Amino acid sequence: MRDLRLVGVHDDGGHLLLSGTGGEMFQLPIDEALRVAASRTPAQVAARSSITPVAMSPP
Repeated sequence: MRDLRLVGVHDDGGHLLLSGTGGEMFQLPIDEALRVAASRTPAQVAARSSITPVAMSPP
C-alpha cells in the first residue's frame, strides 16, 4: 500500500490532490462516501474497528 500526502484541492473544487512518495500525483473525487468517512469521529471509527472476527472452519 502506498502512502499519499494531501497537496490541496483541485481548481474544480471536486477533487483532492494527493502526491505519492515518488512524486506521482493523484486526484481523489470528493464524493459522498469521502464526506461521510471524513465526518466520522475517532470514537465512531474505533467502535467500527472493534468488531470481533468470527473463526470459521470447513464443514
